[in-house]
Amino acid sequence: MVSPRTALTMVLQTPDGLVVILAVLTVSLALINILRRFIMERMDRLLPPGPLPLPLLGSILSIGKEPWVTYAEWGSVYGMWTYSRCTYKANHCMY
Repeated sequence: MVSPRTALTMVLQTPDGLVVILAVLTVSLALINILRRFIMERMDRLLPPGPLPLPLLGSILSIGKEPWVTYAEWGSVYGMWTYSRCTYKANHCMY
C-alpha cells in the first residue's frame, strides 16, 4: 500500500497531476465564492429597503453634491429606515 505522502509526491511530479490539482483548487474556490455570495444575498434580504447598489461601487454614484437631499429623497421613497451600500460599507439610516 502506498502512503498518502508518497501518492501526493507522485501526483505532483507529473504535469497532469499538477493540472488536476489546479483544476480542483480553482473549482473549489469558485464554489466557495458562489456560496458566500448566496449567503450574503440572503442576509441582505433581512435588511431595510434601499437603492439598488452597483457592483463594487454600491450606491455612491447616486449621491450628489448635497448628500442630505439624496438621503431625504431616499427617505420619501423607501420609508423611515433605509439601507444603502457605498463601496464596501453598509449604511443604515433613519429619516
